Amino acid sequence: MNKKSVHDNLIKEYCVSSDKKTIILHTEYNNEKSNEKTDVVFSGVEAYLFYRDNMQTILFDIVEKSVEEIIDGFTDEFADGIKYCWPGSWNESINACREHLKQQQCKAWMISSSYGMGGFVIAKDMEIKPIV
Repeated sequence: MNKKSVHDNLIKEYCVSSDKKTIILHTEYNNEKSNEKTDVVFSGVEAYLFYRDNMQTILFDIVEKSVEEIIDGFTDEFADGIKYCWPGSWNESINACREHLKQQQCKAWMISSSYGMGGFVIAKDMEIKPIV
């Protein structure tokens, strides 16, 4: 089974629901031959960080990583977040983050772009859904 690609898709909109603990990236790929719309749905979201959103983001890829890789790559952000209860009140230390996300059975995804926004999402699941 081929994984649906969002490479070169433009992020048209993204929605963050704190009540539902979801993030949905509404994306679109446009060229002379096709107009494909695809949603990237993260559910059971525990943490996320988006940066450099220029309102015209062209995705390069969304790649699954280990939670450890994300925490290690963004240690300064997690450490600084302690004083703001980011990404949650459970962030009392880097070790507390690791333990909480392990208990929640989270996975992690890095979002990279050719142009615009990047970041990560730590959640229980991610699904790529073609919109018909």
